Amino acid sequence: MTHEKVFNQLDFYLDINYEGEIYNIIQKVADKGIPFYSFQATNHGHEIFHYVFENQDVQEMIQHIKNYLNTLENK
Repeated sequence: MTHEKVFNQLDFYLDINYEGEIYNIIQKVADKGIPFYSFQATNHGHEIFHYVFENQDVQEMIQHIKNYLNTLENK
């Protein structure tokens, strides 16, 4: 499966890679209106609105994603 096929199936995106961004993914995600989440230490989307959590707030991020997924199920 190509990265484009995977991208087209995303409900959300995790920006949790410490390395550089690939395939200009952050802009693509933002352009498609897909919510994305990162930690302060892994944040690549400095110019784009998204959810940024403190590095230690893993559970808070998980809960936010669960809440978001619940809204999708209720549509």
